[in-house]
Amino acid sequence: KSSEDTDSSNQKLVLKLYEALNSRDSDTVVKILASDLEWWFHGPPSHQFLMRMLTGDSTAVDTFRFVPQSLVSFGSIVIVEGCDNSRKISWVHALTVVDGIVTQVREYFNTSLT
Repeated sequence: KSSEDTDSSNQKLVLKLYEALNSRDSDTVVKILASDLEWWFHGPPSHQFLMRMLTGDSTAVDTFRFVPQSLVSFGSIVIVEGCDNSRKISWVHALTVVDGIVTQVREYFNTSLT
């Protein structure tokens, strides 16, 4: 498999993850994320939307949507940038994909404000 094929399949997997998160398809999310997912978060605690979604805290789940605006990959790392314009919240995720599974998420929210 060429590195371009790997980059493309990793990007498709990550986009599938966001689709599953936004449609609240927990079965698909569980299949994409490693059971021992390594997680890093940098930003205001009030912006831990992804963690709340994954742990079933419905207060954040109902309104926040992760809409990727750009996506680029470098080997096993997929960098995704997005923004929630209504809340003026910008975010960046750096996801590590190994053998078709996301093994690490580094999450950055409005870091200039922290």
